[in-house]
Amino acid sequence: MDLGDRIAYDLDVGASKTSPFARPELGPWLRKPSEFTALVCWRFDRAIRSMADMRDLAA
Repeated sequence: MDLGDRIAYDLDVGASKTSPFARPELGPWLRKPSEFTALVCWRFDRAIRSMADMRDLAA
C-alpha cells in the first residue's frame, strides 16, 4: 500500500503560529473530514498548540 498520498508533511510550519487548517498539507484534509475515518499524529503537540486550535479541530 502506498501511503504517500495519505501523509501530511508540514515540517517547516510552526504549529504555534499557524492554525492546523491553514497548513499547506494538513489543512486540505481537515477541511474534508468525511473523506477519512482517523487522524494520527506522530506527536499531538505538532498538530495543535493552543486551546483555540483544539476547539476548531473538535468542531
